[in-house]
Amino acid sequence: NVIATQVTSFNAAIFGAICLASRLSSPFHAFVLLEVAAVYFALGPILLAKIRSVPLLVATVGVCCYLLLQLSMTIFWTYVCVLAFVNGFCPLLFVRLQRHKNNIHGPWDEAIVSDFREENGSASSI
Repeated sequence: NVIATQVTSFNAAIFGAICLASRLSSPFHAFVLLEVAAVYFALGPILLAKIRSVPLLVATVGVCCYLLLQLSMTIFWTYVCVLAFVNGFCPLLFVRLQRHKNNIHGPWDEAIVSDFREENGSASSI
């Protein structure tokens, strides 16, 4: 199922790139866009899986904070507040509000397949 999802996502990304490329002025520009899209969408997830690590994330945020602090104190504190809001407060709010979720059932839901043995009341009847 994971492979099917990855293939579907890749196909959707390439389809989007083709739709955008059809609006470009020359075949060369369309080719470049499709080539870049293929590289990003095919190799990007592999590269991100290799470099995704906590120490790299901490180092990147630290360097970003240092550079923003050198630029402006206001921009630095805005960045820190937005980072704390998006990565701290929003997930906490999402988890807290789950109990208020209203689940609406309808014909758009997936079908629930029941086991034949459960319908007859015993597993030994088969």
